[in-house]
Amino acid sequence: MKDIQSLVAHNLSSLRKNRSLTLDQVSKLTGVSKAMLAQIENGKSNPTVTTLWKIANGLRVSFSLFMKEDKPEVTKINISEINPVTDQ
Repeated sequence: MKDIQSLVAHNLSSLRKNRSLTLDQVSKLTGVSKAMLAQIENGKSNPTVTTLWKIANGLRVSFSLFMKEDKPEVTKINISEINPVTDQ
């Protein structure tokens, strides 16, 4: 599990880039300064709940999106594919 600061940084950055928005555009939509947005995206600032709320409302996304973790990649392996390790 990632720490909350890293999750928020990754999710905000991904959201902004997926929408092809600049920091300046996000700043205008949310009322949060470009400097603060950059610090959040770089993991250098822990945003307050109020700041995250402004960003979520401005970008019209749920507040919880910023805490969402990517699903871990799972690979299924059949027992017949495993080579036993023996002590000789």
